[in-house]
Order: sequence, then structure tokens, then C-alpha cells
Amino acid sequence: MPSTVTTSYSPETASSLPGEAPPLLALQEIVDRCLGNLELADRVITRFRNSLDDTTRQLAQCCVDVDLFRLSQRAHRLKGEASNVGAVRISHQAAKVEEQASTGATGVALLSADLLIQTCREFQRQVFTFSRGEQTSPSRPSRTELCREGSRALQGASDSSSERN
Repeated sequence: MPSTVTTSYSPETASSLPGEAPPLLALQEIVDRCLGNLELADRVITRFRNSLDDTTRQLAQCCVDVDLFRLSQRAHRLKGEASNVGAVRISHQAAKVEEQASTGATGVALLSADLLIQTCREFQRQVFTFSRGEQTSPSRPSRTELCREGSRALQGASDSSSERN
């Protein structure tokens, strides 16, 4: 089963694992982009997660209309948004849709767009935000806990490497 959230991700590592899907969210990536500010990272992820309903509606409408030009544009935009947030699996799938739609591969592009919509919905179901009003899953550690754990591990690694020098 593919990972939902990872504290670190690199395309080089993913390419060495055949058949392994990229994570839904590369948490450390977004935390790093937010300079360690966990509240900001949470707000960015929450805003992206909340935008996915409208995005999936737009993608679905492009498929219904068989409008490959708009589908390519929408997939391109989503690819960038997802990449900025660390939503790796969405970004990868959006890149496929963009390429297929821009080359005119109608059937494949529409199938890939359906998979992209499913991936967006999976992100909404699996990636919880811990902002006001949302419940956390008792079986899963919070993103804040994961960030703190990841930060401690990174700090420990940097401390041990500085001791060696």
C-alpha cells in the first residue's frame, strides 16, 4: 500500500522503487518551504485541500465537454499548485494529464483525468488538516506531531554531523 504522508521525499528515491506510488503529501517539503512554520504549513495545506472540490468539478466538466485544451490548462495549473504544497501524487498525475491532453490523446487523457480526480479525492480523505473545526484521527499522529518528530530527527542528524567536523 502506498504511503499517504512522508516526512521526506525525493524523485530520485521514488524512481528506484518500481511500482511504488509517490506519497500523497511530502510533509517535510512543505514545512521547509514554510521555513519551519507549522501553522503556516497547515494553512497552506488546508487551503489547497479545500480548493480541490472546485478543481475536481472543473476537471470533470472538461472531460464531459471533451475539451482537451482546457483540460491541459487546468491540469497544468493543478500540477503547479500541488507541487508547491508537496502533494506529490497529485502533481505527478496532473503532469500526465497535461501531457496527454496537450498531445491530443483523447481517450488516454480522459482516463488519466478520471484517475487525477480520484487522487484529489483520496488526498481530501487521507490528508487531515488540524485547523479549527476539523477532527483528527485518533489512530494517526497529527501533522504537527509528525513535523516535530521530523524536525527532531533532522536536528539530531545535523548535530551529529557537526560533532564529526
